[in-house]
Amino acid sequence: MYRMVLCFIFPTDEVLPNMETPRRPPNGRKVLDIEVYSSRSKVYVAVDGTTVLEDEMREQGRGIHVIVLNQATGHVMAKRVFDTYSPHEDEAMILFLNMVTRGRVLIFTIKDEGSFHLKDAAKSLLKGLGSQVSMSLSWRDMWTLVVKKGGQVYGEKHSKSPALSTWGDPVLLKTEVQLTASEDAECHWSDTELNRRRKLFCSKVEGYGSICSCKDPAPIEFSPDPLPDNRVYDVPVAVIAGNRPNYLYRMLRSLLSAQGVNPQMITVFIDGYYEEPMDVVELFGLKGVQHTPISIKNARVS
Repeated sequence: MYRMVLCFIFPTDEVLPNMETPRRPPNGRKVLDIEVYSSRSKVYVAVDGTTVLEDEMREQGRGIHVIVLNQATGHVMAKRVFDTYSPHEDEAMILFLNMVTRGRVLIFTIKDEGSFHLKDAAKSLLKGLGSQVSMSLSWRDMWTLVVKKGGQVYGEKHSKSPALSTWGDPVLLKTEVQLTASEDAECHWSDTELNRRRKLFCSKVEGYGSICSCKDPAPIEFSPDPLPDNRVYDVPVAVIAGNRPNYLYRMLRSLLSAQGVNPQMITVFIDGYYEEPMDVVELFGLKGVQHTPISIKNARVS
């Protein structure tokens, strides 16, 4: 008789000089047209006319929205929102930005308020990325920034709040981003089955740090010590996950490092058709099953 182990995962606009419209790049090189909007009640980002972010929900999405684009394809690799009106969200933003690969295109925009708990460490990081106004961001300012990590600043706009009781005027940044050659955006790992999985994963998603390091990538295959008299080697393990891929990533690394684990007996069930959690499952070479949710609100796996 099989026993089953269940693992749950719960848990007037101010225009800055020389920052508006960049020069047209040399002929023959593809560019992306990018629009970024910041206001009290709405943010949006459009890439080549396609809206990749739009948030105008009441009482939701406050703070700094961040989008990461692949610098060779323009593909959206990550979306995050950090409610930097609240404590510690600036620390989470610092962690995320430090884990993004150098060379990626970063897009920032504020909805409602994003400065109350944006401390100097986070402002300094944004300044290091190329922002000219991050150190002076204050209560209810509106702000947008498009920059390549470790490289060019493509545009930045900022609107100061005139009083504590009101918000800065909405800002709309229109700019262009020149795409790089695909070979310059990829790591040249040896051609193995493991590295093919790694290469596919790292071309699609961002924010996983050293897993995508070109020089010293973190392992995706583990060899834990065997468990003496292992009676659970052939016990099926079901991992129940939702749309929190970073939590799933950490959990699977821990599980695959455990003594006596048998990866062939692990199946990850994803509550919904979410792409990034399945990308994490496939990175580790595990079986994954996506299914249509049958519950709503608090009955869903978060």
